[in-house]
Amino acid sequence: MLKNCLRLRSRSEPGRERERTGRNVSDSHQRSTSIWHKVWIAFRFIVFGVCGFIVMFWSSLYFVAGLFGNKEMLSPFVCFPLAVVGAAMTLFGVGQWGRRAYLLVFLTFPASAFLLALLPSSLSGDKGSAVIFILLAVLISLTLVRWYYRRRDAKVETARPVAAPAPTTPEKDK
Repeated sequence: MLKNCLRLRSRSEPGRERERTGRNVSDSHQRSTSIWHKVWIAFRFIVFGVCGFIVMFWSSLYFVAGLFGNKEMLSPFVCFPLAVVGAAMTLFGVGQWGRRAYLLVFLTFPASAFLLALLPSSLSGDKGSAVIFILLAVLISLTLVRWYYRRRDAKVETARPVAAPAPTTPEKDK
């Protein structure tokens, strides 16, 4: 019933729909643009985000294994650039291209998996504890990165000068 009232009200007042949604309902071009925009975001996430994360994860693990002399793995000279490209793809895929600190969050996955592999099997336990260890490391790094960007954005907001009101000139008596 409330939705019907809102529809009737928005039909009677053409500007109300624009205030509520930021666009006109009759504007089919904007609606199709937003649909294509959503499709692009989904495509970008799947192709660049997921594939980039897989490339980054496996390349960084192969890089570390190659550093320790495992000759069956790819060369570290190939794996390191692949890990960097995968990390860049992941940043682009999740829409955080300008916020490079999120690389720490993505790189926490292979780093924590590598640290877990260094522990003796008696300390690392089963797969469930390994997943919990990796997720805790990622959550901690994500919390720290979000805190960093909140703090940085707050500093930028306080550093912006507030527009001063235009000076008024006193009117002369005629």
